Amino acid sequence: MSPLEDARRIVADALHVDPATIGADAGVTDTEGWDSIAHVNIMLVLEERAGGALPTEKVAHLLTVAAIADFIASIATDGPAP
Repeated sequence: MSPLEDARRIVADALHVDPATIGADAGVTDTEGWDSIAHVNIMLVLEERAGGALPTEKVAHLLTVAAIADFIASIATDGPAP
């Protein structure tokens, strides 16, 4: 699964929708249902993947599916946090 497909699935799971309805440009400001609770659930999945808490400055940039995909790709390359 590509990082983009993975990000779409993570967001779709948090929003309880079909991943096919989530595009790379979907974001917290323009996607129905992507509220603070959904965002926390998305961040929890990403923290689990990263192996630990995400820095606040990182979370502040994870506001679109594309940004989440880039993050997933970076942890796949760099590995989970120690």
